[in-house]
Amino acid sequence: MQPKTSEGKIQILNNFIFKINKITYVCCLFLLFTISNYICAQNFETSWLGNYTGILKLYNAKIDSVNVRLTLSRIDDLRTRYIMTYDAPNRPEIVKDYTIHADPKHKYNFIIDEGAGIKIKMKQYDNCLLDFYTVGSQWMSASLCIFKNRAEFELRGGPLLEMDIDKAPNINNDLSVNSMYLGFLQKGVFYKIQ
Repeated sequence: MQPKTSEGKIQILNNFIFKINKITYVCCLFLLFTISNYICAQNFETSWLGNYTGILKLYNAKIDSVNVRLTLSRIDDLRTRYIMTYDAPNRPEIVKDYTIHADPKHKYNFIIDEGAGIKIKMKQYDNCLLDFYTVGSQWMSASLCIFKNRAEFELRGGPLLEMDIDKAPNINNDLSVNSMYLGFLQKGVFYKIQ
């Protein structure tokens, strides 16, 4: 049944425009969410690449510092080369040349291959790659966070301490609390140069 008045036609047109605007709005939100999710997931592979330089502070028994160059370059769609070069005065240059592998099934999971069979799982949270692992009786954890024109790196670790089970605090009679001692910290801010 067709409306007979121009007001009825205007009302139908307004309802139609409202529905189209609503559909357009929902589609735009969906696209925005999908694209932003894709960009965040691909952020490591795209905007993180480049050369960075800065100073790494070393906190151990004493405080020291070393100049560092960090290079992140794409090998292929699933692999990124990670080279960190430590250049301390009066000491030989140290180069850490690793490969970061993306997990094609889980977009936020990575493995850093340090060579010699050492492969450490990493996880991307927002703009940071994080890992946690043990070496012998030592625990270590690293983070690499990338911002617009800088990278922030931290490596921390220490001995795995076991508390005497009789002296360990108990929570709800089923969980015991143990601690890990922070034995060292390496912390640096590196600025993008290319």
